[in-house]
Amino acid sequence: MQDLVYLYHGASEYILRKEINKLLEELNVDQFNVVKYDLLESNFSDVIEELQTISFFSDQRVVLVSGVLELYKLDEYDQQRFIQYLENPNPDTILIMYSSQINEDSLPITKAINLYAKITKLQEIKKEDLDLIIKKSFEEDGYQIASEAISELIERTNGDYPTIEQEITKLKLYACDHKAVNVQAIRLLVSKNFDVNIFELSSAIVAGDKTKAIQIYYDLLVSNISPVRIVSYLSGRIRELIHTGLLLSRNYSQDMIAKHFQVSDAKAYYMVRDAKVVGVKKLEKYLEQLADLDFDIKSGNIDPRLGVELFLFGVE
Repeated sequence: MQDLVYLYHGASEYILRKEINKLLEELNVDQFNVVKYDLLESNFSDVIEELQTISFFSDQRVVLVSGVLELYKLDEYDQQRFIQYLENPNPDTILIMYSSQINEDSLPITKAINLYAKITKLQEIKKEDLDLIIKKSFEEDGYQIASEAISELIERTNGDYPTIEQEITKLKLYACDHKAVNVQAIRLLVSKNFDVNIFELSSAIVAGDKTKAIQIYYDLLVSNISPVRIVSYLSGRIRELIHTGLLLSRNYSQDMIAKHFQVSDAKAYYMVRDAKVVGVKKLEKYLEQLADLDFDIKSGNIDPRLGVELFLFGVE
């Protein structure tokens, strides 16, 4: 008997959607027969009505529902409506729910989901697994990639798997004739995006590496990124590290921090690493300096480019 209700959870939306797309291929469901709802924006009554609608055609439909945590906030009447549907689902419709987090309490709706849904918990791709995953992706299509090229690709993308997948597609097209990818190809085709540069800049500041911080800053200027924007994003990054430090003090694990910020496991690794390198007090000092610098730049009291340089030269 075919499953009519699915729940995917435990990973980022990108990983969840990728797995759901695999399921849709297995089910051989045409995209025209997939209806999408986000419970953060859609009315639950519209969703339940969609689920209960009988199809006049032979094709089976899929109702794809995100924002699953909203189900647990429904009033008693609507929760009961949903439970009754789970007990007797529409045979014309496959319900696929997905969410990075779900409730694990003992509420009736939780028990019903656990009883009637096929639940799949997915894991984020771990940083230590990226090397093997990238190598396998190339080898599956008959390509060879040098180990130093893999390291360079991970560094330039900051270990962000969705970005890595996009770059792999581009690299395969580039090397389609000779089927080999070296580090020079990575440096030629894979540019460090703004987020990666800001991430590296803040890491250099935290580590007290003035030389690297200045180098990254000049690279950003060459890319026409304004000093005001750099100050703004650095402030946000420092706030993020302060928040991470507070979560670590409350015994949050790296996985918990990744879910809290809704970031990849790779990014959470660097957030935890940097937050541990420098204390909250020093981070708060940097944040205060950046706030003063932002005020001085916008007030015309200091040249923007010089102001950021002075700040970077002052990191410890």
